[in-house]
Amino acid sequence: MEIVKNRVYNGTEEEKQSAFYTLYNSLLAILKLMAPFTPFITEELYQNYFKSQEKDKSIHLSLWPEKFKIKEEKSDEEIWNLLLDIISKVRMEKSKAQKSMKAEIILTLEKDVQDKLKTIISDLRAVMSVKEIKTGRFKVEFL
Repeated sequence: MEIVKNRVYNGTEEEKQSAFYTLYNSLLAILKLMAPFTPFITEELYQNYFKSQEKDKSIHLSLWPEKFKIKEEKSDEEIWNLLLDIISKVRMEKSKAQKSMKAEIILTLEKDVQDKLKTIISDLRAVMSVKEIKTGRFKVEFL
């Protein structure tokens, strides 16, 4: 959610559309999965927020969510796991320093890590409030 939030508020038009598509479909899938356990609230949410865009009269008549069919690269999972690992480490450093998760930082990453994350570095910057990225061993500096 943190990654998508920046795209919604600060992204290009294409990034905003991608974010809204992802949020819509993710929330609808979660709603469908929860429907057997919380039938009344999920039906209410479906009727108020999704029915106008969906073809089913009720969430309980809709099909289960299907896997999204998107083009995947071999390195996508590695990049995603690397991003999550860095976010986790930065959050840990912010917690240790008793800083807000919104505290601005200077992040030092090894060159190969920066190269692997080049397509999503703007997401990392936004989620962790990174003002500058330096090259070297992993390090978090607070501004």
